[in-house]
Amino acid sequence: MKVTLIAQDMAPSQALQLLATALEAAGHITSKFLAHGKQLPGTPDQHSEAIRSSPVLVVGMSSSMELARIEIEAVQLALSLGQRVYFFADTFGVHNRPWLQGLLPGTTLFHISEAQAEEARSALPDTWVIATGNPMWETFFHPQLTPSQVRDYLNYTDDTRLILVPGGKSEPVNIFHFTKAIDVAKATGAVALISLHPGDKTKPEVYQHLVSESGLSARVIPNTLMSGSAMLPGVDWVVESASGVGIEAACQRIPVFTWFSPAAKARLKEATGSDEWPLCTAGVSHLLPEDFTGSLMEIDYAPCLQHACELFQPPEKPGAAIEKMVKEITT
Repeated sequence: MKVTLIAQDMAPSQALQLLATALEAAGHITSKFLAHGKQLPGTPDQHSEAIRSSPVLVVGMSSSMELARIEIEAVQLALSLGQRVYFFADTFGVHNRPWLQGLLPGTTLFHISEAQAEEARSALPDTWVIATGNPMWETFFHPQLTPSQVRDYLNYTDDTRLILVPGGKSEPVNIFHFTKAIDVAKATGAVALISLHPGDKTKPEVYQHLVSESGLSARVIPNTLMSGSAMLPGVDWVVESASGVGIEAACQRIPVFTWFSPAAKARLKEATGSDEWPLCTAGVSHLLPEDFTGSLMEIDYAPCLQHACELFQPPEKPGAAIEKMVKEITT
């Protein structure tokens, strides 16, 4: 059987790459158009040809209408041809994205957890929703680098306090977030490692200006030097704003703190249908007030750590999520 896989954003691209590899190992043929947050491979004609020759299409659910444009066009074509369509939700609340609502009825949705699947079934009664888990989340429990390796690579000693600050794709949201994180780092006696999102089109110099005014309290780390995921084992805290890196940190039992500017809350509302971040509502991440000015050292993270251990548990066996997806697609 031939399967076409299309995704624009980084997280779904990574997951669908794993799915494609598993499908190929099982003897199936795949056509992959996975952008990993950059330029989508192939031309519109190549996308169309692949979809027309495949009985199955698997797509990501990108984080804006603009980014999801090619995914939307692919689904529209596949549905018009009577092909089977599978959506992959890579994080919380993705089933609420308004630019996808008209396409979901009659398709299958792979979701991250049974709780999220139940929410999606209630909102989308005409969509077949399966709780497969996110295959990338399974890898979060097994970082490739040790804390010492991360710190050696970035030239920090063990006694330097480090805060990882993962960025998003929006320049205005990032500027608010990075500015607050730098202030928190100063109050904590730490260094804010500002990790730029691979899908952020902003010139790094824009953010470097914030850092240049902070003294030694911050440093911009481009994704080309080291990704936020790779840095995680070597940091003491994460200050995020609805980032997947916060989920990864929770899996590694690294303290996660969330801070939202009004712009970030509006972005979250648009992307998920809610301005509440499930990591915070589940008590996994400590939500910092908008006007927070203190030190992270003063916050008791123990209750959040307990919730992280309860909510994010290692899979019973590696590859469980991919196995469920392959079974559903091929049987």
